[in-house]
Amino acid sequence: MTDEEDIRTVSEFNRYYSALLARVPGAFYVRGEISQYKEYPTAAYFTIKDADSSLDVVMFSNYLRALSFKPKVGDDVLVRGRGELYQKTGRFSLKADMLRKFGIGDILERLRQLREKWRDTYFAKEKKRIPALVRNLFVVTSPQGSVIRDIIKTRNIRNKGASVHILPVSVQGSDCERTVSGMVAFANRVVNACEENGGSAFGLKNVCFDNSVLIVARGGGSFEDLLPFSSEAIVRSIYESRLPVISSIGHETDEPLCDLAADRRASTPTQAVELCLGEIDRMRRELRTNDQRLLNFISQTISNHMSIMESKRIRFEALQSNLYIAQSNRLKQLEMRFDRFCENAVSELNMRLADAQRK
Repeated sequence: MTDEEDIRTVSEFNRYYSALLARVPGAFYVRGEISQYKEYPTAAYFTIKDADSSLDVVMFSNYLRALSFKPKVGDDVLVRGRGELYQKTGRFSLKADMLRKFGIGDILERLRQLREKWRDTYFAKEKKRIPALVRNLFVVTSPQGSVIRDIIKTRNIRNKGASVHILPVSVQGSDCERTVSGMVAFANRVVNACEENGGSAFGLKNVCFDNSVLIVARGGGSFEDLLPFSSEAIVRSIYESRLPVISSIGHETDEPLCDLAADRRASTPTQAVELCLGEIDRMRRELRTNDQRLLNFISQTISNHMSIMESKRIRFEALQSNLYIAQSNRLKQLEMRFDRFCENAVSELNMRLADAQRK
């Protein structure tokens, strides 16, 4: 018969083994194939399996956002995490903080080696500045997809006077490396030809290196899709470009090696255009601010002069009034003196006349 003290409630049992799992040191790497996958705003819940067993996995959204690919059923993946027992249901799962396709570690190591190898060559060049007044955007991208639409929409908002020249390429697969590196070189040849011919060539006008920028863009993708943009051909073409190059490949968390060779890096094609035309925006804002300052200065100057003129008018009118009063008083005094003079003169004449009559 079992002793009473050996009996545990379900909650006590789950709590006990949950505490045991929490004390297991370190994280575990587990390889398996995704057999079920459900993603919610806060977390993804999926199962990985091999030939004999399966394991439930939970991965929260803060780790999901860092993934370079979209997990799906059938993916062979490597998961890192810690075992966890959900006390309410007694369900065991792996709480994951890293997920990547199996075999990707070798690729990452290769990219790390290339990053070190090219640190003092392709990545060491002095970065070219973006021209203050960009009038030509040469965009190396796929002719399909939303990249072109986003770029033109942002151009229309920022500066409709800037021209967008699309250079179509394949942005994934076996042709990506060849077409992208070729178009980067071609864009430089076009601008060079225009500059040598007074700004016009290939049907283009007003094109030179001082008003043009090259954008290499791709709207996201899996880790494998972005690998061609770490190839030496593309990295070298960007390094050799006389045009300033903005790299907009993948998302914020992605970093193909072409980003390190480019003069600027943008997380989206929209941001790439904003980097090009932002200076015009800034100059327009400054011009509007200076216009307002000038209007305020002119208005204040006119107001000050009007105040001065009004003050002088009041002083003049006061002076005029005082002068009038003084002259009026002077005239009255002269009139009184004249009256007295006349009275004295008449009186004297009367006296002389009376004397003459007596004589």
